[in-house]
Amino acid sequence: YCELRQGKNVGDVDRHYLWKVLEPYWAEKRMSEIDEDTIADYVKLRTTGKYFDRPAVGTQRANTDIAMIRAALKIAAKGKNRLISADDIPVITMEKQNKQPEKIVLNALQIRQLFDFMEQEKGAGAGPPLHAFVYLAVMGGARKTAILQLTWDRVYLDAEVPYLDFVVPDMLVTNKRRNEEQVMMPKLHEVLTKMNDQRGPIRAGSDLVIDMGAGNLWRMLEALGKRAGLSIPPTPMVLRKSGGSLILNATGSVEDGARFLGNTPAVFAKHYGKEERERKLRVVSAVKI
Repeated sequence: YCELRQGKNVGDVDRHYLWKVLEPYWAEKRMSEIDEDTIADYVKLRTTGKYFDRPAVGTQRANTDIAMIRAALKIAAKGKNRLISADDIPVITMEKQNKQPEKIVLNALQIRQLFDFMEQEKGAGAGPPLHAFVYLAVMGGARKTAILQLTWDRVYLDAEVPYLDFVVPDMLVTNKRRNEEQVMMPKLHEVLTKMNDQRGPIRAGSDLVIDMGAGNLWRMLEALGKRAGLSIPPTPMVLRKSGGSLILNATGSVEDGARFLGNTPAVFAKHYGKEERERKLRVVSAVKI
């Protein structure tokens, strides 16, 4: 299943990453052992931070794991070379969330606090790859995988209007949209220019801008946030949505925010509509007549 599906949907950076998460618990499980109690036990371990050495995740993320198990069993029961009978597939249900989780973002002051700390921490150089990841997530509006797959041949520093192309050539198109022409903010251009000037010989088979794996990324970002004095862990999604929030507050345009994140206006409005209404209410309340 990993070869057929996951290998087509993600690049070399994250290939088989999800199976590495699942393997310690599921690899030795027989289908006859999979029932509601098994699912509940796995979800509890994942959401309480007791799943081997991995940090706690939300119910939605644990459900993604369970969905892959269910999909793998269905794949195994299809086609001429099926491994199991469809009748043998156990019923797998996933815990539903009672409400949509609150959208957590860093405000402009918190982002400035984080950026200022990174400037102090890096000294005169370009800074570690983790810093560049933060800038690309906030100022590039890109998802984790798109950032970790970005190569230097898709960084156009010397263009009349410098931009990034987050679309990997020949990649499978999914609903996770990517920007083909993300114009660089001046600070991001400055950071990437320094990195480009200071990079050494290209490592065999790799011309990645962020030459680091995803395994410890969350822990490293959480540690960075604590050192910077943030109360909110700057996860990849928090950083990306914080960038979208900044665009919305600066321009007041749902369409501009959607283009920045590579979303449709409808999707962007669904997640940021409340924030836009609150902004308009502040504007209206400030008018005294």
